[in-house]
Amino acid sequence: MNEKIQAILLKIVIDLKKLRWNTSPDWEITLKSEGHVPLIKQIVVTESLGELKFKDNIETHVDLKIASDDKITYFPDYTIYANIFVDGIPSRDIAYNMDADVAFTEQDTRNESKISMAANRINRIVEDYIEHEYSDYIDQNEQLIKNNSEENRNHRR
Repeated sequence: MNEKIQAILLKIVIDLKKLRWNTSPDWEITLKSEGHVPLIKQIVVTESLGELKFKDNIETHVDLKIASDDKITYFPDYTIYANIFVDGIPSRDIAYNMDADVAFTEQDTRNESKISMAANRINRIVEDYIEHEYSDYIDQNEQLIKNNSEENRNHRR
């Protein structure tokens, strides 16, 4: 990876840290050996199912890299990993590849607004995706959730 493109990646990471993303402890080694930066964030999700209310923190992992199809324009490319779990229901693993729909050239290393826009877009897209997956998970497991809720009420009596 050329130094200017790596500079854009690192500046996006700095902006993501401002949005409460953390790098993994060995991120520098991963960047040098694999060409991406592993990031982690607890994303708060809420959902309701009738009278039942759910609020959870989904530990979300993102592997962020800068990719190029033509070696002229570069774009943030990232894979989202998470596990959604509600007690008593089979968990759902998430692994999904996305891009931020923002292109960079080598000259964009000084374009702070574009870098910030990319970081904000990545953050928003990942949060929206996790919220959607959580909502879908609750909807798909509605009957199991209601059954478990009813069983728990009966045990408390």
